[in-house]
Amino acid sequence: MTGEATVTVEAKGGPVPVVLEWFTSNSPRLLGSSDGRETVTYQPGLVRTHSFKGTGCYWYVRATAGGRSSTSAPVWIRSCQIR
Repeated sequence: MTGEATVTVEAKGGPVPVVLEWFTSNSPRLLGSSDGRETVTYQPGLVRTHSFKGTGCYWYVRATAGGRSSTSAPVWIRSCQIR
């Protein structure tokens, strides 16, 4: 299954490095297991796609810009059942 993240950064100055970390989890509140990581240079309209390998019912992407601020959000996989 594939997930996609659109990243927007408000920054002054030159290029900003952005670290994207992908996770799978069975909890809506925990990042869970790492499913990948990449560092890219931010450009307006940055969109990254990731093919998830983990089996969690929630997907997360955490974006950290310039090593200073980060944010993450879960996405529920609709067909998934936690037992």
